[in-house]
Amino acid sequence: MRSALLVLVLASTPVVASAQSEPIVLEAGFTPDPARVSGRTVSTVALHTRAPSCRGFAGTEPDQVLELRTGFEFLRLFLIAAADVTLAVRSPDGGWRCSSAQGDAAALQEGRYAPGRYEVWVGAPTHAVHVGYELQITEFRSVGPGEDRSATTTTSLDVGLAVEAPEGVHRDRRIRRGFLPDPIQDEATTGGSVDVRLLGATCLGFVTAQPSHVLELRDEFDYLRVQLGGAPGAATVVVRTPGGRYLCSSPEQGNAFVDQDAWPEGVYRIWIGSREPDTETAYRICYTEARLSEAGATCGTGLESDRPARPSDDED
Repeated sequence: MRSALLVLVLASTPVVASAQSEPIVLEAGFTPDPARVSGRTVSTVALHTRAPSCRGFAGTEPDQVLELRTGFEFLRLFLIAAADVTLAVRSPDGGWRCSSAQGDAAALQEGRYAPGRYEVWVGAPTHAVHVGYELQITEFRSVGPGEDRSATTTTSLDVGLAVEAPEGVHRDRRIRRGFLPDPIQDEATTGGSVDVRLLGATCLGFVTAQPSHVLELRDEFDYLRVQLGGAPGAATVVVRTPGGRYLCSSPEQGNAFVDQDAWPEGVYRIWIGSREPDTETAYRICYTEARLSEAGATCGTGLESDRPARPSDDED
């Protein structure tokens, strides 16, 4: 193995590598997200000879090696290709996870990943057929095939937002892990003329130049969700991280939210947008540490916790 490693932790531009390149080294909060690696299948050996549940044909060595320096509560790997390729992942304990693309459904593996070395094998549908592919790796549940956050990783993109504003138009918050009450909720209205579509494929709507809210995290969070309520399908959300990345949510139905498993300590600027320019939309914004799968609740339903009450940094 060559000594150099492909480290994505501090990268600021999308990564493209060829098959059997140096290991991809990731830790929680990596950028850019998604990490992208391209290559071509080798398709000489039937994958089922290594893992009975795997279809397709791959090479004699893994196409990529993924080294996780930290554990991930959620990580998604998927393939974009012109054929029904197979994605096979061999875990550090020797176990295999396999999935094959079918029609519009991409080959995808997701879930909890422990630290360690993972082998990624990409299989062609038939023997001796070489298929080009792109492997994408993301921490975001909202990112899937056809969605690309690579345009949101730049810190220099200027669409007219006041990215250094010390305060928002509406209520700002300073919170630590374990804050109470959970969720914290604030009500406000939005409406502006700054078009945020250039920030990324999932960024839509019109916002004011000044952030709607400024959120300061005084600890690292293992999980946090910023969610809107009261305006299903009408309001959109844009979050700028301390590192300059933009996270967006603009669903056609339901309330917009942004969540992830790694939130570094620092200042986050949040813009709430309307679908049409200069249109006033009322909304409720919530901050919660409760995962959707755990709480089964949405913004405004009161995800009260039984943790001992402790004043938050915002309480007088």
